[in-house]
Amino acid sequence: MWSKVFPPETPRSGLDLNRLTRFNLTGGNIHNIALNAAFMAAEAGTPMTRKYNEMGAGSGAPGVEKAGKTDI
Repeated sequence: MWSKVFPPETPRSGLDLNRLTRFNLTGGNIHNIALNAAFMAAEAGTPMTRKYNEMGAGSGAPGVEKAGKTDI
């Protein structure tokens, strides 16, 4: 699911998709985290990284706290 949520042209050099698959998140949560993270990375003008996914998880993705959002 994570590999499909980002368009192929999204710069994501610092993003470990295999690590992200270890978390039990719904498709909606994954979408919300990815969308929030993509906006943050675009605003900063940098590639997608783990930092942005962590920040995206903290930006209103319900239920992510239970999944350990600081580990994303």
